[in-house]
Amino acid sequence: MSDSLKMKVSLRLSCKNLKNLDTFSKSDPWIIVKLQDNNGHYQNVGKTETINNNLNPEFATTLTVDFFFEKHQKMAFKVLDGDGKEEDASDDDIIGTVETTLGEIVGSGKYESKISHKGNDNRGTLIIQAETL
Repeated sequence: MSDSLKMKVSLRLSCKNLKNLDTFSKSDPWIIVKLQDNNGHYQNVGKTETINNNLNPEFATTLTVDFFFEKHQKMAFKVLDGDGKEEDASDDDIIGTVETTLGEIVGSGKYESKISHKGNDNRGTLIIQAETL
């Protein structure tokens, strides 16, 4: 695809009112971000850092993606409660997920969506700030 039909977009993530999954402290949230490729498979774009004991995290990590005009680019955001081993998400509890498109995020500038897990939409809110580079 021609470079004139795409632009780089920086995504900054935060959450508010996350569901607390810990008993004696607050959840330690972090987010895995995926983008669907041309074959319909989700590929990792990146992840945020873990913020300990915080149900309203504002992540310092920004992720940069290519936004292609007039292309439907599905994205998935998985919000996890970390267990202290950031390199391995297998032991982390899932707070919830958000699925949307990069077009919706870029078009809104500040995208907000309920985080859901197994039909429960009361898991908090994901906020995505999009900025063109």
